[in-house]
Amino acid sequence: MNTDLFIESLFASLVSGNRNASRRLVETAIDHDISADTIAREVFWPTINNITTIIMIREMKKSSRMKMIRMQSQSFLPARLIKMTSKS
Repeated sequence: MNTDLFIESLFASLVSGNRNASRRLVETAIDHDISADTIAREVFWPTINNITTIIMIREMKKSSRMKMIRMQSQSFLPARLIKMTSKS
């Protein structure tokens, strides 16, 4: 079993939402006498780690963008108010 290729294929099918393809991959591995323990340890855990890493990166990027927007709005609003009041 080429573990890296299996992980890549499983990951792609899971992320795309193709549950049937995911099931077929696991069934094929079981048909080739790969134990459930081996699949869980060498395929499922690395795949879960990959998905978790992607989620964490997306959350960090989202948090950074929100922080930047807050900082921009905090500096923009006082400048806008000063500009509005100075025109009077």
